[in-house]
Amino acid sequence: MTRKQTRELRIINKVFTKKDLIRLSSIIMSEYEKYESLSEYDTKKFLSRVEFDDNSSYESEGLELFDEDDVVDLKRSNKITIWAINRADQKDITLVLNRERGYGYLSVAGSDQNWVNGTYTLFDE
Repeated sequence: MTRKQTRELRIINKVFTKKDLIRLSSIIMSEYEKYESLSEYDTKKFLSRVEFDDNSSYESEGLELFDEDDVVDLKRSNKITIWAINRADQKDITLVLNRERGYGYLSVAGSDQNWVNGTYTLFDE
């Protein structure tokens, strides 16, 4: 059985600008692009999801939601989730920011301890 390590950073009462979100999501996307599919089936996935105060939500398999003059600029968001996973390599990165509750977290998990620690330090600023 494979062991999996998780490093998590709690985010409490921190304000993120759109520029911050683009930087963080770009780091996640960059790591995602390094993931390899080890079989004929697509075992990797990237998802960005934004929930808004008007009870609507949008999601994308890329970073389009953060494009200039897109929905993030037009509506007030209350929750943002960015997620990248590779089941074959047992690697995943999750960023959740919840404005309404004033908290969030960043999680880096995987079976390769060096990858987990190295990837986690990319965000530790």
